[in-house]
Amino acid sequence: FKNMNFMQIKLFIDDKFNGIFPTTTEDYKYVDAINIDISNTISYRDGVIVEVNYLEPVASIVDGIVIRMYKDKDLGQVIVIQDRHGYEYHYGLLEDINVKIYSSVEYGQIIGMGRLNESLNCEYYLAIKDGRENLNVIEVINNL
Repeated sequence: FKNMNFMQIKLFIDDKFNGIFPTTTEDYKYVDAINIDISNTISYRDGVIVEVNYLEPVASIVDGIVIRMYKDKDLGQVIVIQDRHGYEYHYGLLEDINVKIYSSVEYGQIIGMGRLNESLNCEYYLAIKDGRENLNVIEVINNL
């Protein structure tokens, strides 16, 4: 009686069958997909400020690694997650941070809490960069 190697099974299924749950480009077929409501965003600096419900946590929209954490005069606490393509996702206006520098982050993982705004909802800043080039946040998210 030995434990089976679940990681080997997962890798086999991912390789041969595109995972247990096949992926699709049709967002409405996903359960628990991270959605950013365009009507609740405003352009700010190189990205957008996203408004979410009261006490709704900020979740990572990509798999990646936290490569930088810093404080900015306007953006407060900021974390930067780099994905496998080298894009950098800058999350700012964070009150609490649930990740550490160089930690691995998965899609959907809670990375922190945004700040409370005047309408008693939470908000956070998101910018996406490819090197020094600022990318359009909505376009990148729609193509993930």
